[in-house]
Amino acid sequence: MSVQQVELKEDQQTSIAFFAATNYIKEETMKRLNSMRNLSIIALLAGSAISLGVSAAKLVEKTTFEGDRSGVTSVVFSPNGSRLFSGGWENTIKQWDPNNGSLISTIDHTGFGDLILDLDISPDGRTLVSGSRDYDNRRNTVNLWDVRSGNAGKTLRRPVPDFCDSTTFSPDGKHVAAGCWDGKNAEKTLQIWNVRNGSVVTTEYSIGAPVAYSPDGKQFTGTDQSGALMNIDARSRQAVTTFSGLFLSADFNHNGRQLVTGDPSGNVVVWDAKSGAQSLNLKGHSDAVNDIAYSPDGRYIVSGSKDASVRLWDSRTGRQLSFARTKDPVE
Repeated sequence: MSVQQVELKEDQQTSIAFFAATNYIKEETMKRLNSMRNLSIIALLAGSAISLGVSAAKLVEKTTFEGDRSGVTSVVFSPNGSRLFSGGWENTIKQWDPNNGSLISTIDHTGFGDLILDLDISPDGRTLVSGSRDYDNRRNTVNLWDVRSGNAGKTLRRPVPDFCDSTTFSPDGKHVAAGCWDGKNAEKTLQIWNVRNGSVVTTEYSIGAPVAYSPDGKQFTGTDQSGALMNIDARSRQAVTTFSGLFLSADFNHNGRQLVTGDPSGNVVVWDAKSGAQSLNLKGHSDAVNDIAYSPDGRYIVSGSKDASVRLWDSRTGRQLSFARTKDPVE
């Protein structure tokens, strides 16, 4: 099979998100969604976004979004795929219709950090969480947002200044975890909050991004001060497995048995999450892999790199199936 390429011609930064989607959650399409035969990858660029559909394991351009010209750093689908949210340098959270690329609403993030670095959405689709850089006002917070009204919800006090660049809800929606960085003291911190009352569940020093939960919520990832990745037991907060090296991105597959990672050298590696054994090393990127995700059924892996490309892989064989080229890095 030849590798198929798509040219993405917009400039500046790109971020990626993955969702299984066709006609978006009409009752009669649920079986098709569950079969995961139709997928959407969002490559969101400064000023516009390209919706890349996966058809016969090839990337095809679908929808173009017009919007933030300053640069986008994070995108996330709603759980049912009917909405897409983006955040970035403009310091706003934008809500889009993925079907036609139209802008639905904008949340002003001013006063809650001066640059949005990461977004996630709760499993019920009602709440967004934003992680941000906070050089200007030193609020030192991670923030929850009501999706329907756009109003700020609970403010979660984080332990260190500067920024949180990895935020995620637990699969049951009860907790939010964030990987943060204190530039002055060069220290990582991972903090977990109770979403209902905003209380701190745990603060783990010298552990930071990338933070990703396993599908059952029993484990999550984090890196130590050296950059090595740990698979951490959510209850005991002890490392189950440690993966040596430097890691920038990570995601669990649909059953939590495998973990895919991206590193500064361009390697995409699939690991056994429990034993730490390496299953596959996917070669293709020539620079740092900053974004990575499994498709919901675990069949595909999508990776975004500083080498200005988004690549689609077969997770079972490691074969590169398709890629989209951008003019600027995926950050």
